[in-house]
Amino acid sequence: MIEQDLLGEWLMSRTRHYMFVLWADRFDESAATVFVTEFRIAGLRTKLVSLVSHASAGAYGLALAPDLTLDQALPLAGRAACVVIPGGAAAVKRLGDDPRLRIFLAEAHAQGALFVVGIDGEGALGGILG
Repeated sequence: MIEQDLLGEWLMSRTRHYMFVLWADRFDESAATVFVTEFRIAGLRTKLVSLVSHASAGAYGLALAPDLTLDQALPLAGRAACVVIPGGAAAVKRLGDDPRLRIFLAEAHAQGALFVVGIDGEGALGGILG
């Protein structure tokens, strides 16, 4: 586990980069809103990214509208400091079905982005990233 101070230093060293929170139907809206809010309070460039341009409902019915579609975020993938996937293995696997998202995640990974996934999502993410 990364200590809070070290994480803060790492994130602040990447202020010209983006914090991406991925969003899709049935994702965990409580996690998504906390990450987006806290990153923005910290003054970090944060974008909620979805495969679609309209609002999608989370696991508990709260609908969130994305800042960017995946097509709009793709050119920025190399500037990702952090990618949050607010869901577990099922959420990660659903995202992995989209080839554009595989490209986005691979580019972010190649640039050393930090990935945050639900407790059982790490293995599924590893399967996507290879």
